[in-house]
Amino acid sequence: MYMRMVQSKAQPGSMPKLKEIYETSIIPALGKMTGCLHVSLLESSTNPEEFVSLTLWRQRRHADEYEASGFYAQFREQVTPYSAGASEYAYHLGPDLSLQFDPIVEDPVIKAFDIPVNSASAILPRDAKKSIFLRIVTPQIRDGMVEEFTQIYTSQVLPQLRTLPGCLQAFLVENVKEKNQMISLTIWHNKLDAENYERSGLFKDLTKTLEHCFTEMYQIKQQLGKETKGHIVTSEEMSIDGYNVIVGKNFM
Repeated sequence: MYMRMVQSKAQPGSMPKLKEIYETSIIPALGKMTGCLHVSLLESSTNPEEFVSLTLWRQRRHADEYEASGFYAQFREQVTPYSAGASEYAYHLGPDLSLQFDPIVEDPVIKAFDIPVNSASAILPRDAKKSIFLRIVTPQIRDGMVEEFTQIYTSQVLPQLRTLPGCLQAFLVENVKEKNQMISLTIWHNKLDAENYERSGLFKDLTKTLEHCFTEMYQIKQQLGKETKGHIVTSEEMSIDGYNVIVGKNFM
């Protein structure tokens, strides 16, 4: 299977309208696309202006055909009026030497991931409630350690995650373009269940079984953190993000 995530920023207060567009237009249209298994609209739990369009496809070629068909461009046109405007501007001198500026509009960030067929039958259960919550952990893996990381995650981490109260799904996916970037995706009944898991200390324990596979910069950061008793931030730090599902549907 193949997962595609399109990350964008929305205007404040526009989520109800985006939800309506998904319910009345985007979801019905994607349900007719060959190979589309799932679509959902996600809202960041920490930044309400950030939203993600998540789709799951039977094969990568189905997602490529969808993008080439022009439907993706049409859907972008529908949500553009509710997307955030420019946050940066490019300044230049005009013909009359007056200072002029042009808005720099950020394009959506598109990420794609391969999902092992036996790792997930669906992103969301058919009877999923509106309070469902997705937790995405993205570690950077050092060269030559992806296979070992995957083996440990599959044999030691996944079995424990899938028995936790409130955990509906858990699986590992690999970035199609960045082979050293993995994603641990867990799906919960609600945000509280995910927070309870992290507060329990199990997340920290499971991370310790894997951290020898993380990049050298992560190792240095961890050592510096111990020596200074502080938190050292680096560009290769493992990211943890949470998303509330606004609306979604399975086509399996």
